[in-house]
Amino acid sequence: MTATEDHQVPLVDPPRSVPTALRIGALLGGKRNQTAWGLLAALVAPIWFLLNDPSFSPIAAFAFLGPTTEVQGEVTELIEGEKVTFEPFAVDGNGYEHYMEQVEILGIHYGYKGPDGTPLTGIARGLRQGAHEQYTEVGAPITVEYANNNPERSRVRGLRGEGESEEWLLTIAFWAAVVFGAAALLSVLHGIAGGAKAVGLMAGGALTEGRLTLAAEPTKIGNAVLFRKLEYVFSASDQQARGSVISMRSDAELSEEPEPIFYHSANPSRMIPVGEIPCYMEVDPRGNLSEGDSNPYNNLWLPTLCCLAWCWFTFSKLGLIDPP
Repeated sequence: MTATEDHQVPLVDPPRSVPTALRIGALLGGKRNQTAWGLLAALVAPIWFLLNDPSFSPIAAFAFLGPTTEVQGEVTELIEGEKVTFEPFAVDGNGYEHYMEQVEILGIHYGYKGPDGTPLTGIARGLRQGAHEQYTEVGAPITVEYANNNPERSRVRGLRGEGESEEWLLTIAFWAAVVFGAAALLSVLHGIAGGAKAVGLMAGGALTEGRLTLAAEPTKIGNAVLFRKLEYVFSASDQQARGSVISMRSDAELSEEPEPIFYHSANPSRMIPVGEIPCYMEVDPRGNLSEGDSNPYNNLWLPTLCCLAWCWFTFSKLGLIDPP
């Protein structure tokens, strides 16, 4: 926060006007907030794509985590792979050569009955030579396990279901997108709440200088600071006051030098350092807040894109617009 003159220009007394550009910067700006808006917009695509795949269910892969039932089924069809023809092992009296062929059995189709007696079917792959010979004939008995809450979901222990690996991959991708989207949404809401607090203090609070007295050990993911508590001491109405904020600033962004602080005159503990407000501001020669040469309107692009993407997603799921 700077003044446009070489000397410090006093800020006008509250209530003061906060320019629209500063409000937008405070509510939507900041590198972390913009990253969260962008991530939230980008995650519409995988979530929409998976939810519109009729063969995909977000919870189907977890069916066997619940109660199951084992029933007796039978092999109905063999899934054959490569055929290997060996050298002739015999020649009959007419000169015809007899060959031996070996067919690789890749998997089986099987049938079983659900809890109400309804005939159901399934596919299992991954048969191993020397371990599953009892399944390589049509009509062979086989033990089938199905999920009680969805009897059509079945498996044969020791074998893998049709598309099981792909199903788990897509399920993990979907829930990863949901988790990252939820984290991005929380980050966005945290930024908006902090920005609203900042706008309120810029409009109605007093301005002073304070010093950082304690920076708590941050909670991190890798080298990125998720949050930490910062405590400040500052002068408020000729008395010493203390306040704290939850910050996402790294060690490199903190300083022991005096920092401008907005605080509520009636409740000094309600404060915010200017370094926590995600926009650039100046005090013009008349003592009013100004955005200076900055352009906080650039912060509107990603939030607008995000809102349009999620509105389109919502309307398409409600059937109000046609999907592409």
